[in-house]
Amino acid sequence: MAQGGTVATGVHNWKWDWDTVGDTGWLLIGIGTGGIPGAIITVGKEVFDHYNNQQNEQKRAVLYGDCTISIDEIRPDNANSVTYVYATVRNANTLPDYVFRVMYDHVCNEETRNLVSCGIVVRAHNEYVTAHINDYRSRTTQLNGDVKYGSEANLLFTIPGLDLTKNLSTYYFRPYLTSTRLETNYGDVKEGYIKYGETVPYTAFNGEIVEFKQYSADYSTDLDGYGFVHYFTTAHANITSLDNVEEWGVYILEEDGTYRYEPSEFKAAKLEDWITLYFNINKIDYDEINNDYFFASKKIKMGVYQKLKNPTGNYDYLSYFYSEPQEYELTYDEKPTAKTGDYVSVTSTSAVVKTKYEYCTFWNATCGIEYTNNDKTETLIVFPNDEDEQEINLTELTPNTTYNYRAFYEVKGKKEYGEYKSFKTEENLLCPDSNHPHWIDLGLPSGTQWRCCNEGASTPEAYGGYYQFGQVSSEPTLEQIKELVSNCTYQWTTQNGINGGKFTGPNGGSIFLPAAGFYWNGGLYYVGSYGYYWSSSPLDVDYASILVFTSGSVYDGGWDYRTYGLSVRPVRKN
Repeated sequence: MAQGGTVATGVHNWKWDWDTVGDTGWLLIGIGTGGIPGAIITVGKEVFDHYNNQQNEQKRAVLYGDCTISIDEIRPDNANSVTYVYATVRNANTLPDYVFRVMYDHVCNEETRNLVSCGIVVRAHNEYVTAHINDYRSRTTQLNGDVKYGSEANLLFTIPGLDLTKNLSTYYFRPYLTSTRLETNYGDVKEGYIKYGETVPYTAFNGEIVEFKQYSADYSTDLDGYGFVHYFTTAHANITSLDNVEEWGVYILEEDGTYRYEPSEFKAAKLEDWITLYFNINKIDYDEINNDYFFASKKIKMGVYQKLKNPTGNYDYLSYFYSEPQEYELTYDEKPTAKTGDYVSVTSTSAVVKTKYEYCTFWNATCGIEYTNNDKTETLIVFPNDEDEQEINLTELTPNTTYNYRAFYEVKGKKEYGEYKSFKTEENLLCPDSNHPHWIDLGLPSGTQWRCCNEGASTPEAYGGYYQFGQVSSEPTLEQIKELVSNCTYQWTTQNGINGGKFTGPNGGSIFLPAAGFYWNGGLYYVGSYGYYWSSSPLDVDYASILVFTSGSVYDGGWDYRTYGLSVRPVRKN
């Protein structure tokens, strides 16, 4: 039997082997230089295990530095019999590329390449998971070498052939780090030299969506004008057990592969719940839009998820489990409508009517109004706001005529109409023919009628003559000018290419006064931009009252020099 001092001398340079002694002990044999036995020691199994574990831990520290691996999330794709495991590797930048004197004797004094890989191993029904005893394994990812990972990396591992929904089984997932430096000449790896992360159990569950209801589908547009449909739905869901569950609810599988979680109101207090779900589906994202049947559909995938309580105390612990996704369909089948409203106002040549269009913009409908006087049918296209009634101005109508009108929408050449309504234009109180001049009744309180043309003109838009004050005996008085301005609607307009002011009386009759400017000292001034008209009311020996108007304004209290040449518009009493 060797002495203790002898055992301690160069013990780390020896090769140790062991054999069992009875049921509780180990026989350690230390082989020194040249294969000569250095010591034979009998120790208890606990002592030996402690020593062995300590040695393995030292070797793992040399191989892997501070690098660790942990599982974040387990996500099954049971339809394809694949399970995805999301893991985080930290401190891969501490991995040594080369090591020596830590492994088997035939290379213990050589510096060799230390290529470290990571992966996931899985066992069913048994929490004892090693790299040598497993039911499923992922492919490995190399962490150093030509491509090196940094202080933190998020990795995705695929485990084929693993269906996690069978028989409510519990599966045990264990992440690991392993080095090429571990392999012996026989391709063997000692289990103690592999570095493991924490084992994570996954218990499959039979959560499901029992019923799905769509309550409403409302079309709208955002501030940029993009159309979408907002859906209000609910899902009746349940799970089979609340054991170790922190939260459960419905998940929606987005098109980019991410999950949207809608937890149960009761968190982990009830096994079933009606869960409210909202969807906003952009018009361009629908699977189908059928303009022939006014039907749009969008398929969605949903299922039940549960989040387990945190058994590790680690802040970053995540453990989400998912039921098989179930497919449902969101539909939008609101047929566009065109509603004919009442008319708002009518003149002899125009009318304002109301229409309302609903659900038209989703189907790219052309909206408008059709109006007819039995001799001719006209169509006016409008842009629907899809919300409120809108007022539409119909112009160039025939006086004293009944018009029928109705709103419509058109999709792919097919028109649908609202109900017919009607209005009658007022009698024409303008010039009845081209045999000018005419006397126009504006419906003024005094009964004064105004001529349709200026003095010296043969058409309403002609300038006529320029006269000094008092040269023509048929001017308006100042009181008649004020009556015209205060009782009529004024509009700066153009008639046959001539700018001027249009005065429309209470009865719808109107006159046009061209903006002829004025004449002075051999020249014309402000032609086309101002109208100056004499009254028969003098102010003093030098000045007289006038009517003056321009774009946007009219003034019935103006004055001018009597010697200036201004326009004259004759009047008469009825």
